[in-house]
Amino acid sequence: MPRPLQDRNIAKLEEPSEKRRSVEEGGPSVACKTTTMQLADTAMDIREMSKKIGHAHVKWDSPPHTALIVTKPGDRNLVRLTRELTGWLIETPRYGHPTGLIVYVDAKLQSSQRFRHRRYPTDEGEDMLRFWTPELCASKPHLFDLIITLGGDGTVLFTSWLFQNHVPPVISFHLGSLGFLTPFDFASYRDELDAILKDDVSVTFRTRLTCTIYRAVDGAENGDAAPTAKSRTVKKNKRKGKVESQPDDTPRHRTVATETFTVLNDLVVDRGPSSYMSLLELFADDLHLTTVQADGLCIATPTGSTAYSLSSGGPLTHPEVPALLVSPICPHTLSFRPVLVPDSVELRVCVPPGSRAVAWASFDGRGRVELRRGDHVKVVASRWGFPTVCKREVSGDWFGSLQRCLGWNQRQRQKSFAVVEEGRARVAPKAPTCNDRAIGSPTEEENAKELEKDLIHGMFAMYDDEEASATSSGSSSFVDEGYDDDALEGWAEDELKKGRLMVPKSLQSLVADGMVM
Repeated sequence: MPRPLQDRNIAKLEEPSEKRRSVEEGGPSVACKTTTMQLADTAMDIREMSKKIGHAHVKWDSPPHTALIVTKPGDRNLVRLTRELTGWLIETPRYGHPTGLIVYVDAKLQSSQRFRHRRYPTDEGEDMLRFWTPELCASKPHLFDLIITLGGDGTVLFTSWLFQNHVPPVISFHLGSLGFLTPFDFASYRDELDAILKDDVSVTFRTRLTCTIYRAVDGAENGDAAPTAKSRTVKKNKRKGKVESQPDDTPRHRTVATETFTVLNDLVVDRGPSSYMSLLELFADDLHLTTVQADGLCIATPTGSTAYSLSSGGPLTHPEVPALLVSPICPHTLSFRPVLVPDSVELRVCVPPGSRAVAWASFDGRGRVELRRGDHVKVVASRWGFPTVCKREVSGDWFGSLQRCLGWNQRQRQKSFAVVEEGRARVAPKAPTCNDRAIGSPTEEENAKELEKDLIHGMFAMYDDEEASATSSGSSSFVDEGYDDDALEGWAEDELKKGRLMVPKSLQSLVADGMVM
């Protein structure tokens, strides 16, 4: 199995110093200045360690021998590519052996005529082509050394759904529609996989969320007394070291955990088929943040910032940012904007007893569950991240996917003022001399023609088109190049109108169009 490269600084951080341990464990008191300095040093160490993890390379403890292939479900066109990749992985000799890797494919392909299952026996008689099921992935995730996905982002999300706890490194080939999470091109899969199996690779440890559903329990059904409005809150005063209690008039309800899901993209709590607006209560740790009155609420990871969260108005977030994105879906107040909270916060989304309707929760678009009145969902950062192999490095892959999939900040480059002024100076009219004025002042018609030429040349100089400028001033560049007069007339009538560059015939037309005042 892969393991991160060892680093001295990381090893130091794993064993905190005596001063740091005394502060964390509430040891002997020290001066405030010393404490703040220690906290600042600890924070800087954590940032450095986080930076090293983000740029860490993973190498194999022992050469990988088992690969699992996840193909886009229901896509028959990928069955042939799956068969081609499977045969190459098994038949290519590696590590001094006459054979390659043991490959697991979807059990549904075993009876597929397109896949044409055949045996690859070893010297011991075992078949190197085997089949996986969701139960096998959930119960024995350590059986696989690496995962190869063929499809799009949905296939990667399906892989995350299969492995709810430990996940082997994931190599994703782009065979879908968008491909935020699939940086590798299948056309060069042999070179890519050879390099990954031989050398260490850069890996992105993507944050996942652990979502636990808590159901409200009726006290009468369990033999307990119904919750009353008179209760007491017991808290420990860390400074005094005493346990204090204070009255609390908030009604309390017993809840029990029933289901747990691990998601890579987001948790969405919405109104479902109901026509009523959702009424939800949002808590961060023990703090009530706000009452959500909207179509729903989306809690996303940085990986999910390009999915439903983006459609809800959430920000694009780098995968290494340790944060959770909270975005309302069609809120009833304009001031309810998306926010980012630290990933150390425990979020709770509750359906209050007074809600007009129930709510529905979906986990990465799967496992849609009804939340009745009194139920809530607890959301925390999962211990089990999702390691994806990078083609270049984390930032390069992420910004490349934004530009490739969303066309992020792509526009025509603005021309500099030097180009515009140079074009205008090239066609600037010659100033009259004293001798010219002595002969005779220019007439109004001559002034109008000069102004018309200057404006026309200036417009085409803005686009740095010398040939078009020469044509508009009377030269026959189109005729010399063999353009047909009818085609030229149609081009001037249609295309120039679309670009708002229609060549004016006279100064009067410029005035009529509002270009000259």
